[in-house]
Amino acid sequence: MYDNIEIFAGDKAAEIIRDRGLKESDIKGIVGASGGPKFMVLNGLDKAILNTWFKKRTDPLFFIGSSIGSWRGAAFAGKDPIKTLDVFTGSYLKQHYSSKPTRKEVTDESIRILNDFLTEENIDFILNSSKFNLNIISAQCRGISSIESNTALALSFFPAMLVNLISRKLL
Repeated sequence: MYDNIEIFAGDKAAEIIRDRGLKESDIKGIVGASGGPKFMVLNGLDKAILNTWFKKRTDPLFFIGSSIGSWRGAAFAGKDPIKTLDVFTGSYLKQHYSSKPTRKEVTDESIRILNDFLTEENIDFILNSSKFNLNIISAQCRGISSIESNTALALSFFPAMLVNLISRKLL
């Protein structure tokens, strides 16, 4: 099809795409990638699909994400997704930390970013009117990983590191 793009799809999806192409109505959900660099790379694509495919969408679209992926989903679900995404991106790019940021500093900066783009109006719209059904994944640390200590956190990853050394398939 194209030399500069690869499409990975299951057998049924690949058959549909080959037979009739990919249509906006075929998309039922989006998974928001975690990690700031992924968010920045996808920013242009997000604007393109929000301005074309999803601009007049009436059917619900499920957006699921964790970390920055869930924030991206919140921007999608806002009253004016392009504007919300622009505010979010601008605020995200203005992050500033000391050379050794504390947890409080990171938390405060995260709250600043969220407050910049998640206005009361957007929160109300996301909860009550958006065609994007936002689903946020979070995890609560338990046991040794819940202790606010870098040493305890490192120790909590030790079993996963050990299993990873044995076989990645066991993770």
